[in-house]
Amino acid sequence: DTPLATQSGLAGTVGPVSRQSVRLALGLGCAGLLFLGFWGAIWAAIFAAVTVFAFRALCIRQIGGLNGDTLGAAQQFAEIAILVAASATFF
Repeated sequence: DTPLATQSGLAGTVGPVSRQSVRLALGLGCAGLLFLGFWGAIWAAIFAAVTVFAFRALCIRQIGGLNGDTLGAAQQFAEIAILVAASATFF
């Protein structure tokens, strides 16, 4: 589990996400990547995951955890990583 930077923010009031919700979201997200082909989808998912986990580590080191703003930034970083992988796939 990733710690929250502050307990008073919106991210702190949402509460934990169930494993079933995480699995469903990952499955739907990965299914959406299949337009890149099988290997393109694999590389895009790996690139997005590495990007988000690196940003998570930076957030923990710099501010002690995640908050709503950093969660939104992580989503944007993942999207950018997927778009870069897609452009590399179609190049």
